[in-house]
Amino acid sequence: MIAFDFIFERPVAAEAAYKLWAQAVEAGKKPLYFSGGTEVVTVMRKGTVKADLVIDLKGIEAYTALGIGNSPVSVDALWIGGGLTLGALMEALPGTLLSDVARGIADHTVRNMLTIGGNICGRLPYREMALGLLTLGAEVVLYGPEGLVKRPMAEVFHKRLELKPGEFLLGFELEPAALQETRYVRHRRQKQTEIDYPICHTVVTRRGDDFKVAVSGVSAYVWYGEKTSARIEAGASPEAQAMVIWERLESLAVDDLRASKAYKLGLLKRDLAEAFAQLGDPGEPGAEVRVEKSGGARVQDQASLEGRSPEADAGKSPEAVRYSGLTEISVTINGKLSALAVRPSETLLNVLRQAAGHTGAKPGCENGDCGACTVLFEGKPVKSCLMLAVEAEGRAVMTVEGLENTAIQQAFVECGGFQCGYCTSGFLVNAWAMLEAHPEADEAVQREWLSANLCRCTGYEGIRDAVERAKTLKR
Repeated sequence: MIAFDFIFERPVAAEAAYKLWAQAVEAGKKPLYFSGGTEVVTVMRKGTVKADLVIDLKGIEAYTALGIGNSPVSVDALWIGGGLTLGALMEALPGTLLSDVARGIADHTVRNMLTIGGNICGRLPYREMALGLLTLGAEVVLYGPEGLVKRPMAEVFHKRLELKPGEFLLGFELEPAALQETRYVRHRRQKQTEIDYPICHTVVTRRGDDFKVAVSGVSAYVWYGEKTSARIEAGASPEAQAMVIWERLESLAVDDLRASKAYKLGLLKRDLAEAFAQLGDPGEPGAEVRVEKSGGARVQDQASLEGRSPEADAGKSPEAVRYSGLTEISVTINGKLSALAVRPSETLLNVLRQAAGHTGAKPGCENGDCGACTVLFEGKPVKSCLMLAVEAEGRAVMTVEGLENTAIQQAFVECGGFQCGYCTSGFLVNAWAMLEAHPEADEAVQREWLSANLCRCTGYEGIRDAVERAKTLKR
């Protein structure tokens, strides 16, 4: 629960979003742009960030679109909306640099909520999606007091994306051939588990004789140097090529709780040398990526047009959908339409438990780490502690109560896939979603999916046995 109230508005146009921000500032109020919300909800709950007005950008069509012909600026560019979730990006552009970078960030339940724009514009210093976009030569499209502005990302990204007051990221443009012709090597090193912030994350790309390098985790911010990369000679040895970058970062590396400066620099030198060795021969361009023309490749975010007013349904598009004070929303929970009275500051977890009476989803860390609150949102597993309830307006949610008499429930009982049981509801929902997506999920898939949930009692073997049993029961 967030301890303060605010107004939540979802504009349907970029101009309306900026107008809301400007009006709030003029009235002496504090506005805040909102994307996936995974970080914003957490910091608002902790009270480290407060706002009078939260402006949800996901109602803007271009913000959640993907494809050639969808850019509001250029006709032939590949458009990637800033509101596209990392999960949706991975589904739309599999086997690409952007998809591979996204896969290393958080777990799949968070990636189903976390947006590209949120990752790059958030408070955390790692901003890993910037590695792929910078090395692919992306341009950013911003909206603010000057209207639509397009700039090379390398010109406006210095440690972070440099935005003017009221300006927000609308999306990115890429040359379509960039994904097809750019070869890359990526190394991401963590302290222990795969789901952790990076100690050293390097991306090295080559297109013809042009190398680009970006690094996260070694210094206190994302490092990308076009001038430094331009000094890399195509004919030099991998070790000599690596030293061009390493010498630039040697003075920028920092000690932190995850690793020492010396350790990070050792990883960096090794990973860069390996990358340049693999990219030494100009070789063949990357695998072809097919992106259909306008409309065919558009991917809308899970909450792009939710909560539309009757006027919008009648074709009279309002400037924004507004939630203020106690508001009634309609949500389909476990197949049944429910009308719920909520405040914009309430999380989906809180409303499911207290207003809807579905107490299967449990409060645990309330930071998106433990997974006890996992539910299905529009068929995708998400952590309900990181989502505002108003985002569920007009959407479908399934809690563990919706899994009664299913194969996964029976399997957990038969195999004793629990001990104290507090985390079980989250595991059940996540495991059910996994087997729907991957009916024959192997060990690697199970480890990836189940790592989104934590159990402090068992050794996970009973849970794994239950998943294997459920596979048999479902056949």
